[in-house]
Amino acid sequence: MRLIRPSTIVKTSTPRQLTRRPVARRRSRRGVEDAAEATVNAIEGRGRGVYNVVDDEPAPVAEWLPIAAEAVGARAPRHVPRWLGRLFAGEFATVMMTEARGASNAKAKRELAWAPRHASWREGFATGLG
Repeated sequence: MRLIRPSTIVKTSTPRQLTRRPVARRRSRRGVEDAAEATVNAIEGRGRGVYNVVDDEPAPVAEWLPIAAEAVGARAPRHVPRWLGRLFAGEFATVMMTEARGASNAKAKRELAWAPRHASWREGFATGLG
């Protein structure tokens, strides 16, 4: 059995779509093409187990979300106090935005002969969102 776990998959989005997506505090974003390539490699029998299809650089939401907003021509999102986020978005979303950790793609690279098209979210945002 093989399980591909792409992190937040990012494609060109409108500013409204971008700010409405719940994403983890330290997660890597992946393009649709990267997730598809890793899935094909797994289906073709190049590995077994669970694979994290993510970039090489997990980053806090506070670091990458303003840059993503800028890349699509939107204003930087406002900071929301944790208590207010919990009140409106719930505990799960608040934890995902503030405490979640990143994942390693080492196993996917090693066993699926896969590599992200962009090693960092910065490169991916610059070429894929702008």
